[in-house]
Amino acid sequence: LHLHFITGCVVAIALYGYHQWRWALTFIFFAFFLYLLMYFYRFPWIEMRDFSPAAIRIFFVINLSTCLIVSAYSIFLLSKLNHISELELGKKKELLNRQNDILSKTNTELDRFVYSASHDLRAPLSSILGLVNLAEMSTDKKEIDQYLAFIRGRINTLDLFIYNIIDYSRNARQEILQEQIELASLVESVIDGLKYSPDARDIKFEVVIDKDTKIESDSSRINIILNNLVSNAIKYRKHGQKARVTIHWQPEFRHLIVADNGIGIEPVHHEKIFTMFFRASQKSNGSGLGLYIANEAAVKIGAKISLRSEINKGSEFIVHLPPCSSAMQHIPQGM
Repeated sequence: LHLHFITGCVVAIALYGYHQWRWALTFIFFAFFLYLLMYFYRFPWIEMRDFSPAAIRIFFVINLSTCLIVSAYSIFLLSKLNHISELELGKKKELLNRQNDILSKTNTELDRFVYSASHDLRAPLSSILGLVNLAEMSTDKKEIDQYLAFIRGRINTLDLFIYNIIDYSRNARQEILQEQIELASLVESVIDGLKYSPDARDIKFEVVIDKDTKIESDSSRINIILNNLVSNAIKYRKHGQKARVTIHWQPEFRHLIVADNGIGIEPVHHEKIFTMFFRASQKSNGSGLGLYIANEAAVKIGAKISLRSEINKGSEFIVHLPPCSSAMQHIPQGM
C-alpha cells in the first residue's frame, strides 16, 4: 500500500506541472508526511488484521499494477506535454527564421533601393540642370526647342521613376483586398493610361478577353502588374516594323498573358529579369524597378509571373493566378 504514496507524488508533478511547482512540492511533502505518520504511528481505531501469504501476494500484485499503470500514464502525459512544447518551439523557431530571412531580404533591398534610387533621382535632375544652362546660353530657337525636348524626356523619366517608387511603397504596405474584377475593363483602363505616351505611338493593342470575364483578386495589384508589363512592352518595342501588344486571358489555366513583338530578352537574363534595378540591356533607359514591382505584387496575391522570350521576336509574360483568388465567372449575354 505504501507504493501509492510514490504514485501520488508522480501524479502531483504531472497535474501541477512546472508552472505550479510550489503546489506540486507541497503535495509531495504532504504525501511523505502521511506516509511517515502511517508507518511509525499505529492508530488505535484502525483494526489490525492478519492476512494469509497468498492474500498478501495478491494485494501486492494489485497495488503494484495500479501504481505502475497510474505512474506510467502520468509520465506519458508529461512526455506528451514536452513533445507538444518541442513542436511548438520548432514551429516558432521556423517562423522566426522565415521572418529573419524576410527582414534580411528587406534590409538588403532597402540598402540597394536607397543607393540606386538616390542615383536615379539625381541623374535626371543633373541632366535637366545642364540642359537648362545650355538653353539659357543659346539664342537659336531651334536649338532651344531641342533642349526643351530633352528636358521633357528627362522629366518623363523622372516622373516614371517616382511612379514606380509609389507602386513599390503601395504594394509593400497596402493590405490585400479580394474583390470581383471586370478584367476587360481593367485592361482597357491600363491601356488608356499608356497609349498616349510618346513611345506608344503606332502601337496596335489587342485585348482578347471576353467582356463578361470576372476574376476574384486584388484590383490594385493586378493593375500594378498589368501597368508594368504593358509599359515595358511599349518601351522595348522593335522599331522598323508594326509594333503590337496583345493581352489575353486563358480561363482554363487562369493565365493572364501580355505578349509583344519587341526586341526580346536574351535567355541569359531570364532568371535575373525580376531582380531590383536589373537592366537586361545597356541601352535600357528604365529604372529597373518595373518588373521587380510587378513580380512582388504577384507574390502578394499568391500569383507567379513567368517569361517566354526570343531575341528580335518578342516577349510573353504569363501571370499565373492562383485558383483561390482567380475564380472566373462567365455571365451569359442578356443576364
